[in-house]
Amino acid sequence: MAVYPLGEQFKIDDKKAAGNSKAIIAGQKYRITIISERVVRLEYSNTSTFVDRPTTLIRRRDLGLPDFSVKQDAKVMEVETRYYKMTYVKEQPFQGSSIDPLKNLKVTLQSREDRDRNKDWFLGFADARNMLGNIVSTDISVSKEMQRGLFSLDGIVSIDDSKSKIIMEDGTFAKPLTD
Repeated sequence: MAVYPLGEQFKIDDKKAAGNSKAIIAGQKYRITIISERVVRLEYSNTSTFVDRPTTLIRRRDLGLPDFSVKQDAKVMEVETRYYKMTYVKEQPFQGSSIDPLKNLKVTLQSREDRDRNKDWFLGFADARNMLGNIVSTDISVSKEMQRGLFSLDGIVSIDDSKSKIIMEDGTFAKPLTD
């Protein structure tokens, strides 16, 4: 079965789908992309398989080269922008144990108010103060399944793109990679 070719207006710039190569920090099992001074992409794979194609959720990851610094030794890495400081134990899964969830990965907000409150994020952080998605009208009931939004009173939102379909060059969708 032939697929009708996409019009130019629908094509996705594949060069912008992957992060800026100067903003990627990678090891054998991890890849961290600093997308902006406020946005970071975390990828962990036991098989060292990472996705550079656009997905149905995220189509563009190269927004230019953000201002950030990296300090690292053989075991630990620290990435800092003016908005956050991230500490990561290299080659470890991002999620720590239930007893110490900050063990392998911790993101600390750098704004003055949040430093005073010591606002840390870790994988599995309960984002209870997320503002959820848009409400179009006040006369509709909002379901409990309403998706999380991009704003949170906690100051940090995490979005899992790992289950999003991958957009292929011809415009078709591929299943997400599983590790």
